[in-house]
Amino acid sequence: MFIIYITIGCASPANYLCGDTYCGQDQWQSAIDEVVSANFPDETYEGVLWADDFMNAWVTVGNQIHTTAEMNYHLETHERRVAVVAHELAHLKLGHYYQKLGLYVATNTLILVTEVHYPGSQYYTNSLGGIGMSAFSRSKESEADRIAIQYLEKADYSKEDFLDLLYWMRDNFPSHVHNPLTATHPHISERIQDIKKLN
Repeated sequence: MFIIYITIGCASPANYLCGDTYCGQDQWQSAIDEVVSANFPDETYEGVLWADDFMNAWVTVGNQIHTTAEMNYHLETHERRVAVVAHELAHLKLGHYYQKLGLYVATNTLILVTEVHYPGSQYYTNSLGGIGMSAFSRSKESEADRIAIQYLEKADYSKEDFLDLLYWMRDNFPSHVHNPLTATHPHISERIQDIKKLN
């Protein structure tokens, strides 16, 4: 999906910053502060709101948690914003950006070396590399979901609050054709079932 993995699983490019109250900056920062203070009271994280008309949230490195004004608006409730923050904070704390970047570099190095020794192999190795990267990304999304539940519980929320976010995603954004080999996220129904199984 991306030419180079400069951002982790949930990431998307953005246009420009939208840091005023009109865009919902206060709402987004409030959700971040609540999750962070309950889990990492000695740390500070900055909410970054982008004035874009697509729906996404993401992190890379450092102490910033990004979303778009469109996403922030449609989340509608504080509880859903908190659930999104918990998921993105889990990505950040688990170092998924560096892991994914490292795998991307290793995979592409292997593809290039193979092409040198076996000209024409790039067609096959690119496909296999893409499948491997997608599988890796799906595993990290599932891991972030599980850790997010722990963060939510420390902030006096529950897995039901996270499930509400997933139900909202399922009901408002019906999945396109979901290819289990190339999808970067587990199917939403799979994510729901995995969370339901948690104690």
